[in-house]
Amino acid sequence: MLDSRKLAECLQCPQSLADAWFPVLWGRMARHGINTPRRIGHFLAQIGHESQGLTRGVESMNYSAQRLAEMGVANGPGSVWARAAAQSARLARNPQALANFVYAGRNGNGDEASGDGWRYRGRGPIGLTGRGNYADMARDTGLPLVEQPDLVSGIEGGAAVACAWWKDKGLNVYADQNDGLSIGRIINLGTAKTRRMPMGQDDRHRRKLHVFRVLGIS
Repeated sequence: MLDSRKLAECLQCPQSLADAWFPVLWGRMARHGINTPRRIGHFLAQIGHESQGLTRGVESMNYSAQRLAEMGVANGPGSVWARAAAQSARLARNPQALANFVYAGRNGNGDEASGDGWRYRGRGPIGLTGRGNYADMARDTGLPLVEQPDLVSGIEGGAAVACAWWKDKGLNVYADQNDGLSIGRIINLGTAKTRRMPMGQDDRHRRKLHVFRVLGIS
């Protein structure tokens, strides 16, 4: 059903990139039960969004003041992004400071001064974020991700983590139900039990339609 040529078409990425990722990613997908048309389709749509078609291995956090203001509005008053926007004088175009601020005390991270926000910012095809998630995936994959978080940015580590995290969060079940919105909410917001829309939902949905069309999934 899937080969490197179709992977490139699904993810809209260069063929050379698909050639490098396909054998490792496909093997990990099979190991974690991402092996039916809908599971494959939803998985590719979501990692396509999170990694911009496998072209982004790590979250840059290089936000302008205008982008911080937009994020503040999108996430609502009182949100961490609204507070970041209020401090744009020190956080705009300061990626390390911004990551340490917005990710402080979340997903197993320490406080702002700990540096965990920057150290464990989003990486890999699934955008793994937070010390706690890195520790969980270290146990699942056997990789030293807490000590070497950059492993998640590579092909071997990125494929292992993306597929293990997908299975760990029960996303195959939502894929079987063709519930892309809940999948996006779990990836971006941490839970399906919210009425908030995940960031980038329009792109997630567009990619899902594209992947389903390429692979002939109904």
